[in-house]
Amino acid sequence: MTVTRSRLAATDRRAAIVDAALSVFSARTYGGATTAEIARAAGVTEPILYRHFSSKRELFLACVDEVWRRLREAVEEEIAAEPDPAGWVLAVP
Repeated sequence: MTVTRSRLAATDRRAAIVDAALSVFSARTYGGATTAEIARAAGVTEPILYRHFSSKRELFLACVDEVWRRLREAVEEEIAAEPDPAGWVLAVP
C-alpha cells in the first residue's frame, strides 16, 4: 500500500510552520525551543523549515507578527460588534 501526502502550497506550508512554532515557543520559550523540534511539530524536515525561514530568529519574529495579526483581528471584531464608540474599550476582553 502506498501512502501519498498532499503537498501544501508554499504559503500554507509557511503558515503551518508558524502555527507549530507558536505551540513550541509557548511551551518551551525561545531559548528552549529548537528548530528540529519545531520542524517535527510542523511535520516537515529542518531543510524545509529553513527554505521558509533563514533562521530561528526570523521564524520567531514571524510568530510575533502572527500573534499581533490575530490580536488585532480579535480587537477589530469586538470593536465592530460594539456600535457605541464609548464602549469600545470595554468591548475588548
